[in-house]
Amino acid sequence: MIIIEKDDKMEKLELNISDNLIKLAKAIQSCGGTLYIVGGYVRNAYLNLANTDLDICGDLKYDTVLEIAQSLGYDAHIVNKKLGTVLIKVNDEEYEYTTFRKENYSKGGMHSPDDVEFVSDIKLDASRRDFTANCLYFNILSKEVIDVYGGINDINNHVLRCIKTPEEVFESDGLRILRLIRIASELGFAIDKQTKKSAKEYAYQLRDITAERVLKELKKIVVSDFKYDSTKLSENFLDNFNYINIFQYILNSNFANFQIGKRYRTNFFALPKNFRYIGFCILFLANYFNFKYVNPQQVIWAVNTYFGPSGLKESSKNLQTIITTYNLFQEVVFTGKKSYRRLIMNFYNADSEIKKFLESFIPNEYAWLKQDVAILRKRNVPLCLEELNISNMELIDEAKINKHITTKIKSKLLIDCLEEEISNTHDTLIAEAKYLNIRIMQNLK
Repeated sequence: MIIIEKDDKMEKLELNISDNLIKLAKAIQSCGGTLYIVGGYVRNAYLNLANTDLDICGDLKYDTVLEIAQSLGYDAHIVNKKLGTVLIKVNDEEYEYTTFRKENYSKGGMHSPDDVEFVSDIKLDASRRDFTANCLYFNILSKEVIDVYGGINDINNHVLRCIKTPEEVFESDGLRILRLIRIASELGFAIDKQTKKSAKEYAYQLRDITAERVLKELKKIVVSDFKYDSTKLSENFLDNFNYINIFQYILNSNFANFQIGKRYRTNFFALPKNFRYIGFCILFLANYFNFKYVNPQQVIWAVNTYFGPSGLKESSKNLQTIITTYNLFQEVVFTGKKSYRRLIMNFYNADSEIKKFLESFIPNEYAWLKQDVAILRKRNVPLCLEELNISNMELIDEAKINKHITTKIKSKLLIDCLEEEISNTHDTLIAEAKYLNIRIMQNLK
């Protein structure tokens, strides 16, 4: 049990600290230093939430701490000399130590300091951090919490606020704007009004962040409310995206004033975690195309342009999944009963994961399609080439079809059977194949 001062009262909170970490803290103290746990681990103790990664820091230089950890038999190595970071592992525990430091940034939002100065003053280290709720230092041995910027009060009020002024926090690091949105959603916190206003003002800094970093953070954001299952506010990350007008900075300037509306938002937030990212992409595209059916080539262009090599640099495999899923989604919800049987066929042949996504995202439409698949199968209506009651060799041998056009013939037979213009019987298919072959040969002359 750890004793933490809160609103002039002494309050006991559960904060699990291993014997290995206490041993390291004592060794650091014997060398004249102090070891602190900093950030989300301390914040979550106040909120009675699950632990996050354990980050530690202190006034001793990183190379000294490296030697101390190794002398204890811990596996330790330097991760980043410039930032004074050491990764320490012992048994199944892992934590990252950073030396107190000051940072200087050039203009722009590159998320990387130009100059780093190691310091011994904890207040100077606190001044480089982002939000008050993340700026709590817990002294492992004395059990004191150092709260430089009023983070405990903001945690109690469930408010996410920048340390110092928001301008100082955002003007040098655009990625902090995405972190602001993500952490607020993870914790179910409201964003302080001035902090949100400044995030909107400095959102242009996101242009300086690499597409890979933006995509990584975006994927965390879309599942952020799953982290602690604590989001209770009506405000969510989509509202914050819209307010900050973020799409023009993470995609391109064509998206000035682009917003994701309320349509399908309930469906989106009902999705399980593993479908959230693809759900966000579908939600984005539906809004982009104004909830109207578009040519599949337009979908390919949009996905490759905004999520592909020219945009967020998503993998080619994931790009194809987004394209295939959206094309089937728009067939289902934006085409009505036109070509409905072909839609049933496309649904039937879709990848199982895409079907599972549709079942979660548009359950009513999924149920109708599944029911209609069952009806057609009962009537012996084929829904794929393999279900035609005829083989390639039978087409070649009995209908005298050239082997180079058997696939073309079978595709037409499948559509005719699907529309129930002919029956899926061997003799009928042979007769129709002969007729189609004559038509094709005539057209070739």
